[in-house]
Amino acid sequence: MLYGLKFFAATVIAIASVSLSSQESNNRKELAPVFERQFGFELPYTVAEIKARRFALYDAEAEWICFTYDCAVFARIVDEDTLLEEVLPYSQESADIIEDIDNVNGPDWMELPDHESTVIYFKEDYLNHIQSDFCIWANQEKSRVYMKTSNHD
Repeated sequence: MLYGLKFFAATVIAIASVSLSSQESNNRKELAPVFERQFGFELPYTVAEIKARRFALYDAEAEWICFTYDCAVFARIVDEDTLLEEVLPYSQESADIIEDIDNVNGPDWMELPDHESTVIYFKEDYLNHIQSDFCIWANQEKSRVYMKTSNHD
């Protein structure tokens, strides 16, 4: 029996290495470059509030953004990003996207879109050589726009 224990102890060795980081902010000045990087234009003055959270684990990362809803800003984002496709409520694709958004690493302030009424704009695999997805939707009742993007090699 002792021989078996020595063999087991010698052959079962586990090495764990975790490399993760998480950053969250609601500082408008600090988040202006984040808005510009994601949407391709300067943060308009009509966006009074903005929040963002970024999470990274090895070669994967995710980012969530929430900001004040302005119909012109939201329309500009959707119109200028030619890769975005409209995903209608009640569709299986909508349900799949909502399931993906509901992530344990996401921020507490993230509110999921309503599967019954929210139009989600979505694009997939838009970054070269990287699996990626991006979705954005508006909650006009709460005057908020939410965005989630993720990618990994």
